[in-house]
Formats: sequence, structure tokens, C-alpha cells
Amino acid sequence: MHQPWMIRVESVSKSFTLHVQGGAHFSVLNNLSLEVGKGESVALVGPSGIGKSSLLRMAYGNYKTSQGRILVRCGAQIYDVTRISPQTILQLRQNTIGYVSQFLRVIPRTSTLDVVMEPLLLQGVEQEEARTRAETILDRLAIPSKLWGLSPTTFSGGEQQRVNIARVFVCNYSILLLDEPTASLDPNNRRAVITLIRDAQKRGAAILGVYHDALVRRQASDRTVTLGN
Repeated sequence: MHQPWMIRVESVSKSFTLHVQGGAHFSVLNNLSLEVGKGESVALVGPSGIGKSSLLRMAYGNYKTSQGRILVRCGAQIYDVTRISPQTILQLRQNTIGYVSQFLRVIPRTSTLDVVMEPLLLQGVEQEEARTRAETILDRLAIPSKLWGLSPTTFSGGEQQRVNIARVFVCNYSILLLDEPTASLDPNNRRAVITLIRDAQKRGAAILGVYHDALVRRQASDRTVTLGN
């Protein structure tokens, strides 16, 4: 049975102006349209600089579009993230859209366990349940329990990325935006993340991702969308 779309990109274009280079103007996306259905995992492909990460940032509300709409479904409601208020964007990020970026941004001196628990607590999950779920996902991603009380800002790049992933996958978001989630991970942890992606897909999450590694892309997605054509 055909599943309803959860993400719908309609005729989206994006250009940037480089003010530090005399106002040079360049385009990364031009009239792009795509859909991601409920329970579907789609990978964006194309050369570096073509706009893959920019599209994820626009879908998350970090970048504005130059043209077009990006619609997301939240229950019975449909929102255009290019036009809604900052308050509504924050509500969608809290309850509907999870985004794994290429960098971990956390408050310094906050423990790893608290970093991973935080999005659950913001959703209203009880403290004990949030703690249990955070411990479970950290264990799945091979973050040793002796590190849970430490700030992830002291960790290696690969450990920080796994905390970044844990912070998103600990929640049951209905939409996931994944920007190179496995880029700094070893083979065992790459496999663990692919399993998390497929588990999220099985429960119905719509996933839009960028994966540099072709094998990860094949294992983590059902189909690809090539940008630049």
C-alpha cells in the first residue's frame, strides 16, 4: 500500500551571496522537487557542493529557501517550514523532526547522559524512563558507561558523533534528517547506526540522508535522489 508523504520538497532553489568575496552570487539548488514517504529511507547523492547538506538544513529550518516550499507532515497537520514562525519550528524540532548534523553542539560541562536525555525530557518523558532509554542507546553505540558522566566535548571525533546520533535516535521522531551520520565511525559503529536507521524506518519514520560512503548508502536507504540533474 502506498504510504503518505512525510516530507515534500516543491520547486526549491537555493543561492548564496558571499559578501566577503565582493558579493559573489552562486546557486546550489535549482527547482528541486522530491517526496519521502512514511517508512521510507531516501539518500541524496551528487558531487560535493551541489546542495545536499543545504537541503537538509532548509528542511530543518536552519536555512531559508530562495524559492519553493518544503512541507512536513505532523499528525493531521502539514507545515511549510519555509514560512512558519520560529516558535513552530522549535515545536517541530522538539516533537517531529530529528536532525543529525556533522558536528556536536552542546552546553559545555553537561554530562553525556544529560545531553542524550535532554530531548526526551523536553518531550515530557519521565526522568527514569528518559535515563533508561538514554543508557540503552549509548550502550548500542558503544559509548562506555564510564564516560556517561563526562562532557562529550572532551571526547574523540568518533565518540562525539555517536553522542550526536544517540541524542536523535533516543527519540521516536517521525522525520529524520541525517547529514553524514557515519562519516567518522569505524565499521562496527557504522553497522550499529545502519541498524538504528532501519529500525526507525520499520516504525514508520521518513528518513532523508546524505552518506559519503556508497556501501552505507546502499545499506541505509531504499532509493537515491541525484541532485544536479
